Amino acid sequence: MQVKKITATLLAVLISLTLHSQSVGLVLSGGGAKGLSHIGVIKALEENNIPIDYVAGTSMGAIVAGLYSIGLSPDEMIRLFRSDEFKSWQQGQSEKMYETHIYRRDATPELFGATFNFSRKEKKINYTLPTNLISPYPMDIAFIQLFASSSAAAEYDFNKLMVPFRCVSADIVNKKPYVLRRGGIGEAIRASMTFPFAFKPIMIDSVLMFDGGFYNNFPWDVMIKDFNPDYIIGAKCSTNPTEPDTDDLLAQLENMMMVETNYNIPPEKGVLIDGDYTNVGLLDFEMLDAMVQKGYELAMKNMPEILQRVRERRSAKELSEKRLAFRLKTPQVIFDNINIIPDTLRKGKREFII
Repeated sequence: MQVKKITATLLAVLISLTLHSQSVGLVLSGGGAKGLSHIGVIKALEENNIPIDYVAGTSMGAIVAGLYSIGLSPDEMIRLFRSDEFKSWQQGQSEKMYETHIYRRDATPELFGATFNFSRKEKKINYTLPTNLISPYPMDIAFIQLFASSSAAAEYDFNKLMVPFRCVSADIVNKKPYVLRRGGIGEAIRASMTFPFAFKPIMIDSVLMFDGGFYNNFPWDVMIKDFNPDYIIGAKCSTNPTEPDTDDLLAQLENMMMVETNYNIPPEKGVLIDGDYTNVGLLDFEMLDAMVQKGYELAMKNMPEILQRVRERRSAKELSEKRLAFRLKTPQVIFDNINIIPDTLRKGKREFII
């Protein structure tokens, strides 16, 4: 009889703990190189044993959130962004091992191209403007290396990653945000960070995708809708567009296309980590150390409130075990077959398929 009472008591305690366990969601804004500060925010949270149960981000925030969702630690992210490989991806340069496999145009001074058609039926000139300034192929291959095995381990369901993940892209045809919940993580992040003219847009679910920051640069609403955590920690490193200079094309594009974002997390739902990022450009990735330190300091400034509001704790040992368990599930990436669908290519390009 006594054993039954003890068992019942233990069961009641376990049920109570389960019912009252507190979940935490981390939301990371876009902001180009300023988004490197998100790594410092995560570092501060982990050092204080604050759990991160869900992550969501846009553009650069999607990159950092995606890396965290597959188990990379802040120190591993720092090494990645400091590496020569990352510098090559950022500049659209191929790694030496792939140089013979990636198409690369010869350097020319041209801004746009023209095609002359002298057929009897149709005499015309077709003008083509570049869709991107940075070659996408090295980055696309890098994203396969980084994310493909984790996508497979999660069965292409972002809820099954080490940390459930969401990112936002922009459906520019229908002019609305597009939340990515399934598929390849690399493709989703690539869509979320595709800034016009800098990177070539990609198609997902037959939708042409651009940088999610145009329609939702801080997806705390997505975090609530999809995960509804007890507490949200938001990291903001961007602002709504200000008047651009006459010679700043990227800033002009931001002003033309970007919808004003609501960065105000209701106080009862969470906290916003914010700071001044003046004089940090979209592509100033050489400021890695300064940005990580800034994010860390801003997070530590808000830590007393976070520690007071978040009761749950997750030790470094528990986090390490969680990372290891997910990594053990990931298969090796092997390129064993390449399928080309001729119907998707123009007539001229089909001639190059053997």
